[in-house]
Amino acid sequence: MMMRRLILLLVGLLVVLLVALAVALFRGSRPVLPSVPLSPSAGATSTSIPPSPTPTLTPAQHEAVAARLLDEGRQAQSDGDYELAIRRFVDVVTLHPDTTTAPDADFHLGECYDFLDEHSLSLGAFKHLLARYPTSPHAAPATYLAGASAEALGDRQSALAYYQDYARLRPLVSGYVLVRVGDLLQTDGKLAEAAAAYDTSSKAGLPPSPTVDTLQRLAELRTKQKDHLAAAATYEQILQIARSSWYRPLILSRLAASYEAAGNPAKAQDAYLSVVFDYPQSDPAASSLQALDKLGARVDTFQRATVLFNAEQYEQAI
Repeated sequence: MMMRRLILLLVGLLVVLLVALAVALFRGSRPVLPSVPLSPSAGATSTSIPPSPTPTLTPAQHEAVAARLLDEGRQAQSDGDYELAIRRFVDVVTLHPDTTTAPDADFHLGECYDFLDEHSLSLGAFKHLLARYPTSPHAAPATYLAGASAEALGDRQSALAYYQDYARLRPLVSGYVLVRVGDLLQTDGKLAEAAAAYDTSSKAGLPPSPTVDTLQRLAELRTKQKDHLAAAATYEQILQIARSSWYRPLILSRLAASYEAAGNPAKAQDAYLSVVFDYPQSDPAASSLQALDKLGARVDTFQRATVLFNAEQYEQAI
């Protein structure tokens, strides 16, 4: 029995020795990697090599690098990768500010910020462009967009100044921006100045639709000022331009109301009658008929019934 236990013990020791030998041989076959501390220990001397200074570029090299960065930025902007686009445009403006492409990068940088609703940053980009590159072809649109950014930030005074500058820079399209000027002035309670802006815009030679829109704003402002004759005159101007069968009766009804408020019932009656007889199916026809009744005007039974039927007032129409 003792002999058997001794043999088992010797076999166990032999197995342990063989396993230990195998592990040692395996470790010896692997390379030992040096451990590198994340930061130098106290008192240790740094052996890192300082970066080489960036070589000075020639003007032609600056132009080439800036052009490549601009192209990459514009492609990223087109792809919707605004983060990359902004990095590229910033590189152009900060590292290559004297190149011919720098104003382009500055403008597109402002566009990217504007798209991301970063209005403070977009305003900064446009202001930088206007200060650094005032003769750039981007100066005029940057002026307008600076106004839009300032308006989005709630800075109406700065927005007004930019919009007015833009109107001077681009007189052929000044009518459009003068509407924004009028809106801002009206918001600030400067009604006379707003009316002047709308009036100038209406005479700027814009297409019929924006001209009519501006005239309507002006007429509504005149009504707010209780200058009902001026409002009526403006509505008359609109009727000389507008041809839409749904829009004309609306303006006729407002024209009639302006004349009525101005104390001219005869002209008010003429305008109301035009709505009732020329546009009996329009929305303002029923209210115009009621206004005629108050003025004591006569409307024949057939026309009255037509208006009331179209207004779905069937019982009164019978």
